[in-house]
Parts: sequence; C-alpha cells; structure tokens
Amino acid sequence: MRAPKGLLTLKQVMKLTGLSESSIRRRWKANRFPPKLRQPPHRVAMAEAEVVRYLADPEAYLPPDERTDG
Repeated sequence: MRAPKGLLTLKQVMKLTGLSESSIRRRWKANRFPPKLRQPPHRVAMAEAEVVRYLADPEAYLPPDERTDG
C-alpha cells in the first residue's frame, strides 16, 4: 500500500536514504531526522519534502521545530 502523495513510508525512506530502521530511530531520538507522522493503523510516514531537505544536507539538517527559517 502506497502512502498518500507527499508522504513516504518508513520503508520508502529507508530505501531512499540507505539508512536502517535503527539508524533512523536513533536520529529521531536525537531530533536530527524528519519527524514521523502517525498514519492509522499503527503506520509511520514522513513528509516527502522534509526527507528531500534531509537528503540535501544530512549533517546540517534541523527539523521544522528547530529551524528559524520556518
């Protein structure tokens, strides 16, 4: 089942980034990865735009709540 347009599933993000699930979870804990959005039932998705922003510069990535540029 494909996520709605503009959202990526955890598996899609893993494939795009080359990161394992545990690596993504560590980055979530450190608040250095696009935030997860809960999708029923018990699914996790991320905004595609945030994942693209992360891929542009993973080391400098800040989630929306920490950015000053909005």
